[in-house]
Amino acid sequence: MNKLFKGAIAGAAGVALLLGGAGTFALWNDAADVGTDAVIDAGHLRFGNVPAGEWYVNGDDENPLTDEQISAMAVVPGEILEYKVDGVEVVAHGDNLLAELGVDWDGVTAVANDGHELTHAQASAMLKDAFDVGYTVDGVATDTIAVEGSTEMTTQTHDIVVRMTFDPTTEDQDAMGGRIDLDGFELTLKQVPAAGHAEVPAEVTE
Repeated sequence: MNKLFKGAIAGAAGVALLLGGAGTFALWNDAADVGTDAVIDAGHLRFGNVPAGEWYVNGDDENPLTDEQISAMAVVPGEILEYKVDGVEVVAHGDNLLAELGVDWDGVTAVANDGHELTHAQASAMLKDAFDVGYTVDGVATDTIAVEGSTEMTTQTHDIVVRMTFDPTTEDQDAMGGRIDLDGFELTLKQVPAAGHAEVPAEVTE
C-alpha cells in the first residue's frame, strides 16, 4: 500500500480518537478569575406623575378652559393657545446621563370634517402646519431643555407651558374650516449621547 495513503489512514484514525467517537470536539481550555466583585446597575429615564394641564387663550391666565371648551372653539389666525402643566415629574438616574425634555407635535393629526364645504383634508393639513408651537420650562423659553442624571434615584419636577400660535400671516382661505386632533400631542424625554459614549446608530434616532 502506498506510504502516503497509509499515513492518511493513520491520521484519520487519530482524529477519530480525538473526537472521542461521540461527535464532540474538545480543545484544551482554561479560565482565570479576574478578581473583581463589582456589580453593575442600570439607571432610569422616565416620566413620573404628569398632572392634567389647563388651557388658556390669548394670554388670559385667570380663566382656564376645559378640553370640551377648547374643542368647541373656532380658532382664527393670530390666536394663541397655551397648555400649562405644573409639577411634571422626571426620573433621571444615571451618573453620566444626559437627556432632553421636549414636545412632540408630529403626532397631531389632521382630521377631515365634512360638515362645512370649506372643511376638508387639505384645509386640516394646512391648519396643522399653520400653528407655531413652542414651549417654556420653568419659565425659560427653549426648544429643548437638558436633563442631567443624578447618582441617586431622585425625582425632578418641571412646570411646562406649551404655546401654540395660529400664524397671523395665514392668508387667503388657507386652513379655513380645518380640524386637528391633539390626541397625539405629547411630552418627550430622550437620552442624548454624553462625552465618551458610544455613537448612536442612525436607525435608532430616526
